[in-house]
Amino acid sequence: MKKPLSLLLASLLFATVSLASPADSVSAETNDLTIWGVGFQGGASASWSSTSVYAAEGATRPGYQFNAYARVFFPIYFETQLGWYQTFGDFAISGQRDKLVVNSLQWSLLGGYYFLDLDQVNFRLYSGMTFNFVMGAKWKNGVAGTPDISKDDFNPMNVAWKIGAGANVGRFSIDLFVDVGMSKVYKATPSLPNNTRNNAVGFNFGFFFLK
Repeated sequence: MKKPLSLLLASLLFATVSLASPADSVSAETNDLTIWGVGFQGGASASWSSTSVYAAEGATRPGYQFNAYARVFFPIYFETQLGWYQTFGDFAISGQRDKLVVNSLQWSLLGGYYFLDLDQVNFRLYSGMTFNFVMGAKWKNGVAGTPDISKDDFNPMNVAWKIGAGANVGRFSIDLFVDVGMSKVYKATPSLPNNTRNNAVGFNFGFFFLK
């Protein structure tokens, strides 16, 4: 658990530096200091689980997320996010339905680029790593008499790659993103399909409250 804790502390330090250390802007019109600030986002996602053992995963299931973020530089920018994510998986294995529910504290380190910068509207693309610290997880077995699996059976942290696009209108924003699971969600437990990863496609609405 020391490694996840050090990563969490590093994210908080990064957010503090982002707020305290503005750099020069590349804006040719205003020549102001860097565009920087913090904000909140919240939204919904359609999530699913993938595995290399069972190809017949079930349908996507709705999830949700909200986070706080700090962003610096323009038009190339760096962003750190810290938020709460809930994702689901739904498996169809040997005629039974198995439902995976994961609640995570997610820390993201992203890099992006602003383009089509208009008067009050601009657009951006971004990508980066997300680290999901599992706060609660449950595998609801579909077989009668078989015990469910708890948080202790899951890895304390898993990693995903985030790709997204967003638009800012004044201080408001909307983002579309994809999270692709890159590491196993659970520990080496024979009762679970091997190499299960969580994935999500979703959107966020946000407000940039300090600039």
